[in-house]
Amino acid sequence: MLGGLAADLWKNMRNFKRARDNTKRADFFHNIGLFHGGGDKSDTNGCNLGGLVLTGVQYTLYLKWMRFSDRLGEQLRVLKERAMRTQGMRIFTIGIVTALTLQCVAQGAIADAGALDSRSPGGDSGGVEEVEVMSDEFGEVESAPLEVSDPIERVNRGVFWLNDTLDVYLLEPVAKGYDALVPDIIQEDLAHFFDTLRFPIYLFSDLIALDGERAWIDTARFTVNSTIGFFGFFDVAHDFGLERRATDAGVAFGRWGIPEGPYVVLPILGPSNLRDTAGEVFNFFLDPLAAVQFSEMTWRTKTVISSGAGTGRVINRRSQMIPNVRSAKEASLDYYLFVQSAYTQYRRGLVAGEKSADRALFDTRIDD
Repeated sequence: MLGGLAADLWKNMRNFKRARDNTKRADFFHNIGLFHGGGDKSDTNGCNLGGLVLTGVQYTLYLKWMRFSDRLGEQLRVLKERAMRTQGMRIFTIGIVTALTLQCVAQGAIADAGALDSRSPGGDSGGVEEVEVMSDEFGEVESAPLEVSDPIERVNRGVFWLNDTLDVYLLEPVAKGYDALVPDIIQEDLAHFFDTLRFPIYLFSDLIALDGERAWIDTARFTVNSTIGFFGFFDVAHDFGLERRATDAGVAFGRWGIPEGPYVVLPILGPSNLRDTAGEVFNFFLDPLAAVQFSEMTWRTKTVISSGAGTGRVINRRSQMIPNVRSAKEASLDYYLFVQSAYTQYRRGLVAGEKSADRALFDTRIDD
């Protein structure tokens, strides 16, 4: 920068020397106010050479600063755009990495003998296992063979233990306090509202499954509930005969004939399989609460909206599932196998377009 300043200053001085005999120089000097007080325009001896030098230095510094500011502003703009595009994915990635780290720690606390001895003869081979299937009220227990591929059962049990520990000591106490303060009818209205927000996921799943009828019904439900239903807090569309049917990208992939793949338990997110895990990526970007991260709002506003609404959705959903989870734990001999069976049957029922009693653990809207 100093080298460029010196070069520009030397260039200005040479230009001044060359212009000494030019008759127009007096007008120039007079216009920029570099004459000694009251000097005549034609009197070049009145030119303030020191003032010219000072002005040249100031002007050169000004140009240098403007160029530096422009470059700096451009770099900051590029960095801001990159941050806006990647902020949502960074948050999701950090959460997954953190959960996986906790999983490794939790795995060491699992008693392998006690956990694995409770397995059915199917074992790690992913064959046919004897699992417990509960009735609608989780009262009677009956055994039924269900084929579930679980080649990484040992790892899945570790993640399942971590998730259940976080639920018992963190989420469940908060949900119980929330349930004691918030009336059931308000919780139901909030569940309707959060379900209305999932319209982009429903519509996307209907379209890629080539289900035009469901796409029309889901669009009509969203239109009616978001207007007459006061922004989705009331399920008015149900009264009009527009029935709700839960779906997502994973279900749509299943209707295309894509196999579900091995059973996996995701940190924080819970039970899943390979196909549904891929579908969760699409669900994440289609979720309006996640899409807020890519808006033009300030990061503080985006964090408050996405984090606050997301936390409220999880707590409200968990509070509605308190009796279902308690009944499932009390009635099952192996809670891990019970959840595995219930989730697999629930997802297969969604793919087949059927309603299953097993959705009581995964869908709070069981009164449809």
